[in-house]
Amino acid sequence: MQGSHYIVNNNNFMGRMECLSGSHISAAFRVSASGATATGPGSDAYPNIYIGCSWSRCSRYTPLPARLSGLRHPLTSWNTTENAKGAWSAAYDLWFDRRPMRGGQAATEMMIWLNAQKLYNPAGKGWPVVRLDGALWYVLTWETGNGRQQWRYVQFRKFTPRWSVSNLSLTPFFQYMESHGWVTPRWYLLSVEAGFEIWNGGTGLATTSFSASV
Repeated sequence: MQGSHYIVNNNNFMGRMECLSGSHISAAFRVSASGATATGPGSDAYPNIYIGCSWSRCSRYTPLPARLSGLRHPLTSWNTTENAKGAWSAAYDLWFDRRPMRGGQAATEMMIWLNAQKLYNPAGKGWPVVRLDGALWYVLTWETGNGRQQWRYVQFRKFTPRWSVSNLSLTPFFQYMESHGWVTPRWYLLSVEAGFEIWNGGTGLATTSFSASV
């Protein structure tokens, strides 16, 4: 589904049955049925809504890709409904690359987890905790891949889980990434996505509103 500014993407990359419901005129969607069954480290699906470009699909009128150094006070708000059984996370997914690419595998992925159910808990596991945009976040990074390509994965996970955020500033996250050399100000932000990583279950998860300005 594509409206004037955002795209809703039924990203069931493992090919399990998954149905979304929503409207072409609102920045919202609901997981009306999910056949996800994963029990391992990787999820089965990531239904999401996004602004920017992802695998050659770009939202209308998007300013992305855009150089990080040229962004002015990027903000995002996201409200969800999370009364769903199973194992899942509610997370932003942002992609970066040295080039203003609109398709293909990007070099760095940054996820911002707001909440999760029945997944590993970082408490007591020695994850660093940082304060960004006035809140505490666990942070961890590693190199990941799909068997053909490799990229850096960075995860910020809310110390105190939330179902929503309002005017979350992305600048502190970008600055933290830059301070560790995971991106540079000359790199490009390709997309801002918000959705649900679903391992199993997930029916009923919903985005009730979403916005991102860069």
